[in-house]
Amino acid sequence: MSSPLYEALSLGDSGNSIRLLTLEPNKESRSRVVCHIHAARISDKPQYEALSYCWGYETSSEKILIHHNELTFETTVKNNLLSALRALRHKKTERVLWIDAISIDQNNLEEKKQQVPLMKAIFSNCTGVMAWLGESDDDSKKVFSEIQKKSKSYPRKLVKVLRRPWFRRVWIIQEVALAPKVLIQCGDSIIMWHQLMEYISLVHYRRLQFNPFDSPDAKHFHPAFYPITMDLAREKLQDKSGFSLREALRSFQPFKATEILDKIYSVEGLLQEPSLVDPDYTESAETVYQNAAVSIIRREKRVDLFLDCFQRTTASRVPDLPSWVPDWSSIDQIVDNPGSFVTQEEVFCASQETCVDRLELLEDRELVVSGMIIGSIAELGRQVPTAQDLRHRYWPGILTTKRPFDIATEAMKIFQSWRNVARLPRIGRVTPEAEKYLTGEPMIEVFYCTLFRLGAVFPEADKARQFTDAIRLLELTATVLDWYSRNILQRLPWFAIWPIVGPLMVTMTFVILIKAFRGGFAIQIPDGPPDASRHGWVPGRTDSGLFGSFPAPDFTAESGVYSLVGDVIVLFKGGARPFIIRPCQNGRWHLIGSAYIHGIMFGGAFEEEKCIDIHLI
Repeated sequence: MSSPLYEALSLGDSGNSIRLLTLEPNKESRSRVVCHIHAARISDKPQYEALSYCWGYETSSEKILIHHNELTFETTVKNNLLSALRALRHKKTERVLWIDAISIDQNNLEEKKQQVPLMKAIFSNCTGVMAWLGESDDDSKKVFSEIQKKSKSYPRKLVKVLRRPWFRRVWIIQEVALAPKVLIQCGDSIIMWHQLMEYISLVHYRRLQFNPFDSPDAKHFHPAFYPITMDLAREKLQDKSGFSLREALRSFQPFKATEILDKIYSVEGLLQEPSLVDPDYTESAETVYQNAAVSIIRREKRVDLFLDCFQRTTASRVPDLPSWVPDWSSIDQIVDNPGSFVTQEEVFCASQETCVDRLELLEDRELVVSGMIIGSIAELGRQVPTAQDLRHRYWPGILTTKRPFDIATEAMKIFQSWRNVARLPRIGRVTPEAEKYLTGEPMIEVFYCTLFRLGAVFPEADKARQFTDAIRLLELTATVLDWYSRNILQRLPWFAIWPIVGPLMVTMTFVILIKAFRGGFAIQIPDGPPDASRHGWVPGRTDSGLFGSFPAPDFTAESGVYSLVGDVIVLFKGGARPFIIRPCQNGRWHLIGSAYIHGIMFGGAFEEEKCIDIHLI
């Protein structure tokens, strides 16, 4: 229900009108906040600043006074907003602000639906955005001082500032990206946005870091990821480019929103086609997410959206989504580097140059698309452990037990299983017949291309030699570890093995370092095509003998869906890559993820006349 304040202050022309707050001056910082509110039209170009802040959860016990004509209203606000109003008001002059929590009737869903599309105009036409980080402390004061001096000191204190909640709000992105200028205020300290970004670059925090042994709720980005991503979005918007809907939702997924629907609605002002988003807070999150997915597929006439559909966590805020709808509510890692937006063209064309020509949304969240089933998974290698696996199985106590040996042997078992699945013979024991793939390529090259998902062979002699040397080293290591496991580990207690293993490990490390220094093991990871999928991989074989890599949880995933033997491989029309689906009841399918299958990534297996309707749920 609307408060008397909003009933007394009608917006009138909802397509152009906003409410502005005039903050009365006061010399006493702790005195009561008093302001006036009035309606204004954006087309009249009123002079105002927009406040960008994090709402928070605690409501202040102290009320602010809002005057309108002859009426006076008392209203409560969140503690963080109250602190911002006290810090922002001038001592002698009034200050005109637009503040979402006050300028929009938050209890009126119809008004919110009308006002959210105006966000782009509100932040584009203001004189500037004031970003309020919260009350200052000793660390923030020092950091702001050093930023103004362009000093390289206090990098740890910078991290503490960047961990403030403001940097993680999804609404902040458009507020920063659209503004003519941005000022950042923490307590009484103020800096310009460009000064912060210059300082981040100066102290080398463009490199992201991830500690796999952090607590489960620790996210996988260095705090500098968030302002860097916002700055790249700002550059893109200032160049009048804008984002596609999929690009925006994918790129800004790590940011947080109190309202689940805001993960969709908050990007409207950043889009090339804002009409693709129609804010409606009366709809359920499942419906809004589902409609966004269908809009993206219809607009692009492709199913590349399916690359974003992969379960990485059990902490979803929208747990009942169909398998073909990305969970944009999850704030897990979905980009490899800041600014790696979905702008690159997909180099693969597994379904040739086809487009989506069959797209129907049925009841029970069932999506019908057209595709060709080409086979199933017949064999899978061992999965690389995730960070969760390492944390639970090998940490802590790693040096007080035989766990270092377990980790090494586990790695070699993974390598051996991959080599067995690939039918890769030992280096130096290769016959011309044994090493050929179905396409006639040498198996060592197919293995190389599949591991890096290249799609084509890299014939340079140096890369081939480096990769072969690396395989030879892994084979040698596997042989040594297997011999120790059979002849020593099973016969002696672990504490007696250390005097033997220790010197050997030192010797092997010394030899490897010398070899590496001479270039023997300097593998250069090839600059392959951008991998837009959002999951890890495990090598495997299809029932027709094709070698490839199939969906599995990546290193940072808290959970995930593994590929299984028997899962079906399909080439959807409008799909750049093969996809893995799993049969459900009544002839319907569950989408598992995308795959790389060597030899068919450029349409070699696709026959359009063999396409059938695939019902995904």
